[in-house]
Amino acid sequence: MSCASAARKEALNILSYARAHKSYVRNLIYTSPSLKHLSFEDQAFVTKLVLGVTSSLGILDEAIDKYVDKPNKLAPALRDVLRIATFELFFLHKEPYVVVDQGVELAKITAKHGSGLANAVLRKIAEDAQSFPYGDPQESFEALARSTGFPLELARLIEDSLGTTRTRSLMSSQLKPAPLFVVTIPFKTADTKVQDIFDAHNIVATPILGIAGGWSIHTPHEFLRSGLIDSHGFLPMDFSAQMIAKLVATNEMGSILEIGSGRGTKTADIVSQAARKGERVDITAFELYPYKSKIAKERLEKLGIDFVKHVNGNATKASDLEGLGQFDTVFIDAPCSGTGTLRRHPELVWNLKLSAIKSLNTLQFKMLKNTAKHVAPGGALIYSTCSVLKMENEDMVQKFLNSKAGQDFELNDVVNRKGISKEFKEKLTEHSHNKMIRTFVQEGSADAHFCALLKRKA
Repeated sequence: MSCASAARKEALNILSYARAHKSYVRNLIYTSPSLKHLSFEDQAFVTKLVLGVTSSLGILDEAIDKYVDKPNKLAPALRDVLRIATFELFFLHKEPYVVVDQGVELAKITAKHGSGLANAVLRKIAEDAQSFPYGDPQESFEALARSTGFPLELARLIEDSLGTTRTRSLMSSQLKPAPLFVVTIPFKTADTKVQDIFDAHNIVATPILGIAGGWSIHTPHEFLRSGLIDSHGFLPMDFSAQMIAKLVATNEMGSILEIGSGRGTKTADIVSQAARKGERVDITAFELYPYKSKIAKERLEKLGIDFVKHVNGNATKASDLEGLGQFDTVFIDAPCSGTGTLRRHPELVWNLKLSAIKSLNTLQFKMLKNTAKHVAPGGALIYSTCSVLKMENEDMVQKFLNSKAGQDFELNDVVNRKGISKEFKEKLTEHSHNKMIRTFVQEGSADAHFCALLKRKA
């Protein structure tokens, strides 16, 4: 008599908990105590199931609802089971008899009389899987969207900004694992010791050329199990985000106002980059939510950084910025759609709406307008997002420059910012476009980020 595999049961537990508590599945994967007791292979399978099911939710539910008489009355836990099995059939191409059998066994755990329904529905979905995604993804954009778990509306929105080729690359990478990058904090561990620490924990990693303290991790499970994040000051941070933090921390940075500092990851990297050059940066971390500032302060102090000034307020309200004075560099890490980080935030894929993005546009412009007056003459206003949408990036920068608030600013080429090393300039040049930084998502690549450097006239 068969029984549900440990990996599938763990995936079901995580997905059901995330649904019931509206939690982010990636956080649950990293913190699950029972997941740590599984083999590396099972951990990887759980991760693939949880992220994949979450990312392709709408496609899975459409298939399930086709064969359920009353979809709205389907028990949520049983729907979770059917989603897992449907994902395996559509996207992992597992043997149908194995998937159906495992789905039935999972259904027995969740619902007393759910196994019969699961068996009937999954057998029909297994037949559908033979023709899924109902077209050739190489020729049909709609079939490509289905085959990558994307809602067509979001795919079209991204296509308007990136064009078809880059949108296809982004979509095709969505169900593949995102690479892991980390940055080291020299206050906690000397850069010369990093390789020895990795070797001691059997972690395979390579330094990122041109990004001091940046590493690409090739054995992510070993790294995440090592405990280095807490004990040695290794912070997970995407390569593109590291590049922008390094751009902020140049010889001409002077005093810095960081808008949207969050939990302090970029703050730590900016301070670390300055410290590597023998400088102690005067930085004010401005954040909307006090609880995030509290977390950031505690994190930074554990890393040996105790001189950051933390301020809470709403940057879309000019009054909340009053009294801060002027800074040589104002860095806006703007709230955005996150369309450049969808692999890491699969919940966004089926929840992101155009109306929400338009609301974010309003916030982005207010932040630019309100913080502009806090840039000292000759200083820099650096605007950054993790979006691929022009309406949040190039179009937003142009809207600001065309406004009254932006009349004293001009767009500068990021690769010409003073204090940039030759190696880092080469790295920036690889990703520069019309004087701005744009990175794009493809399989195995870093996330997509955008960055513009606006100089205030002296």
